[in-house]
Amino acid sequence: MTAGYPETRGERPADLERRLKYNAALTRVAMQDAAVHRLLVEVQRLLRSPSVLQDPAVDWLGQRELIQLASSSFSRSVTKWQTD
Repeated sequence: MTAGYPETRGERPADLERRLKYNAALTRVAMQDAAVHRLLVEVQRLLRSPSVLQDPAVDWLGQRELIQLASSSFSRSVTKWQTD
């Protein structure tokens, strides 16, 4: 059950968390890269297939952002651990 849509039924995809993180990373990339921003908007407006976001260059940018986010999160955890 989903809080916003109580009538929703079924199981969530096994990789939902990974997908959500990847989409968030692509959104962050789009804030800095006009070409990625344009692709995201075109997909959201159903002008292009979501498969365009699987282009190796776009995927590389998304994966790089995920790594940077994970590294940043790890650094914050270490800093917090050192100050506790």
